[in-house]
Amino acid sequence: METMVWRKDLTLPQLLYVDNTTAANHIHCMHKHGRILEILLIVSGHGIYCVEDERYLIESGDIIICNAGSIHDQIPCDREPYVTACIGLTDLHLPELPQNCLIAPDSPSLFHHPAQFGEIVKLTQLICAHIHGFSETDRLLCRHLLTCLLENVLQMISFWPRQNPQKDEPLMRQIKAYIDEHYAEELSLAQLSALFYISPYHLSHLFKKYLNYSLIQYVIRRRIGEAQSLLMSTRISITDIAGRTGFADTSHFSKLFVKYVGMSPSEYRKYRHEKAPAANN
Repeated sequence: METMVWRKDLTLPQLLYVDNTTAANHIHCMHKHGRILEILLIVSGHGIYCVEDERYLIESGDIIICNAGSIHDQIPCDREPYVTACIGLTDLHLPELPQNCLIAPDSPSLFHHPAQFGEIVKLTQLICAHIHGFSETDRLLCRHLLTCLLENVLQMISFWPRQNPQKDEPLMRQIKAYIDEHYAEELSLAQLSALFYISPYHLSHLFKKYLNYSLIQYVIRRRIGEAQSLLMSTRISITDIAGRTGFADTSHFSKLFVKYVGMSPSEYRKYRHEKAPAANN
């Protein structure tokens, strides 16, 4: 993708939120946003961030791009959890890319210490100062600041080389896509092995190698992440959420939720609503 000046005939995307978060205080497990693109600035700390089937070691000064529809996950460092500034956008249209996408499917999601990081941080801070204002001046400033921010991000992306896919990557992408679609159903190593014509041992080995999770770990984190999204964005009962995300009973769901998130489902819902939650799709 080439760097481009934002033309008048291109519709500027809608800025939904700028969310400053410490990973230790808010771990949102494996989830996706169907219509929201996120740009995450790693302000301080370090840890692990997963986007689709890639696992990245991140630290202060890095930028992560999460296209709309991409599944992402976070694993903070206990000693120094990372702090992010997350910019949420929608209604983005770029040539040759799906709606609400900034990078091609075969591009890396991590940009390690890009030259544009400092400028993007400054623009984000200025947007934060005006995003909650009600005046016409605040609205216009946010619009122009967002244009400048996106120009910096597009320039950053244009300088970054694409990755070459590895031999078994297409098969792993197919298996991962199937799990992401059917995560609420009963899934087993034997079932997936038969479905994709691969031995259980080979599937288990490749899955761990490429996704850094065992099959069961991936399914659980996927279910928990979707449950978190439902707790944030709906008033559906916890019992119904457990059923919708593939858990056999509410007790088992609550036990795993506490293990992965650090608080009960009801506590999490209350926490997110008190935190002036970001827009959800």
